[in-house]
Amino acid sequence: MRNDEVLDAIEQAIDDREADEVLRADAIASGVIDGVASHVVVEVSATCDTDDITRAERRAGILRKAGLLAVPLVACEYISPESLAFARSKQVRVWCNGTILDAAA
Repeated sequence: MRNDEVLDAIEQAIDDREADEVLRADAIASGVIDGVASHVVVEVSATCDTDDITRAERRAGILRKAGLLAVPLVACEYISPESLAFARSKQVRVWCNGTILDAAA
């Protein structure tokens, strides 16, 4: 599902500012997780920092507000230990160099 298709599905539940925020996501991947329609909201950066993590969390939160299951994820080539700890504290998944890093603290 493209970002604009997701937006069409949730437009009644969000305001214009939130709609603009959803459209700024680098990607929204839609599929089925454990039999439930789900969306992964992705922010992509060579070096992941707290801004990327915060954006992914905020954008996934908008989808959840509209009643969709949404998982925030950052995809990067490098993440510092401090940023990884921040991502874990915010329950944002991290995909670094093709590997999903352990979500547990």
